[in-house]
Amino acid sequence: MKVSTICVASDKSEAAIRRTLRKLVKLLIIKKIPTIRRVSKGYGANIIFILPFNDQSSLTVRGEQENLVTQRVSAIISGKETDISLISKKELLHNTYSTENVCSLGPVDNSSKKPTFYQHLKSTVFAMLGADQQLVSSLYGVYRSLTYRIIQLLPQEQMFYEGVGYQALTIALHDTKKKKVYNLADYFVGVFEELCKQKLFEFFQEQED
Repeated sequence: MKVSTICVASDKSEAAIRRTLRKLVKLLIIKKIPTIRRVSKGYGANIIFILPFNDQSSLTVRGEQENLVTQRVSAIISGKETDISLISKKELLHNTYSTENVCSLGPVDNSSKKPTFYQHLKSTVFAMLGADQQLVSSLYGVYRSLTYRIIQLLPQEQMFYEGVGYQALTIALHDTKKKKVYNLADYFVGVFEELCKQKLFEFFQEQED
């Protein structure tokens, strides 16, 4: 395939095409195989061969990343590096408050209402990584996908999951300052799930004691 043919098909300049091909060769995505004309013995058009996918890069694989998350969460919980308040573990499965206590008969003062989980998440992301609304929406969507069904079934546990969610968020964001996190949303999921396991394990241990 001639470069001029690619230029016509893609409506790009010859310099741009050659530069792109060199980058693809360097990234081991394609391989250029030169040919020889049988009659004139000169070089013919290069054959462009698309190399098969073979991920042998140094990126952290999911299994390794999950191990790192587990170690990080364990260190934080055992060392008490965070001061985020969570509801007691007994309230996780034994919430004795009725909905009647929650309802208010008097006027509600909106100015004294506590910030929502979304507002906490947004302000934390903005403070640590800058005003990235797309990242905020992505992380909040991940959190909702993890907790929506369980909170619908057990609305009294909303505070617990919001606490775990915010703790997982702060751990994940702090870790981005210390190492390369290739997918923050996936990393957040790993931290969140590990924290839930830790909290449930501690709760059942307390019940056995």
